[in-house]
Amino acid sequence: MTGADLGRIEQLPDPAGMKDEVVIQLGHMVGYGAPTEQVIRLAGLAPRPRPRHLLAGLEPGPGPRTGGKSTKSLASPVLS
Repeated sequence: MTGADLGRIEQLPDPAGMKDEVVIQLGHMVGYGAPTEQVIRLAGLAPRPRPRHLLAGLEPGPGPRTGGKSTKSLASPVLS
């Protein structure tokens, strides 16, 4: 979302001009003390939950605002 751009890092959580969507497996949208959606939004991102079978390439690709997809739980996020 920000890369190494210090200006964008300082701009957070305002995502104006950045890719601010993340595709996340619907099964990962769980509560672990706080709603997962809220944690994603606090980082300035917009979650786009999808069922697992749709993440396997059976739906149109991510949009122009999509920065990546969550491939791990939010305890150790990895965006690709």
